[in-house]
Amino acid sequence: MNDFPRWKHILVALVAVLGVLFAVPSLYQKQPAVQVLANKSGIVDEALKERALQALQQRKIEFQDVEIKDDRLLALFGNTDAQLAAASALRTDLGDNYTVALNLASTVPQWMRMIGANSMPLGLDLQGGVHFLMQVDQK
Repeated sequence: MNDFPRWKHILVALVAVLGVLFAVPSLYQKQPAVQVLANKSGIVDEALKERALQALQQRKIEFQDVEIKDDRLLALFGNTDAQLAAASALRTDLGDNYTVALNLASTVPQWMRMIGANSMPLGLDLQGGVHFLMQVDQK
């Protein structure tokens, strides 16, 4: 009745399980974040983290987490309104020694990232588009 050997059935099942495992991270949503990078004279350390926390708390901007990761400060927010308000506040308070950028942070669990299961990167057209603002020095 069934002419296929057992090892072929096991192989097909294993490939299907691995396919599902590596497809699941694409179901996780990206989280609004603000990324702060140091320019030439600035450094990213705990003092910067405290300054950022103080700036957010003074303006009563709700955030989920502020962490230092890979020589950058990353502040996570629950919605884009808080993200935009925080970016403006941090640009004002931190000055020219730091670059403040809007970002989308991955919410894929750490154990999935450790095995290489990341969400599939989407192009601008699939993310709903992004508005760019370029600052040009006309002098």
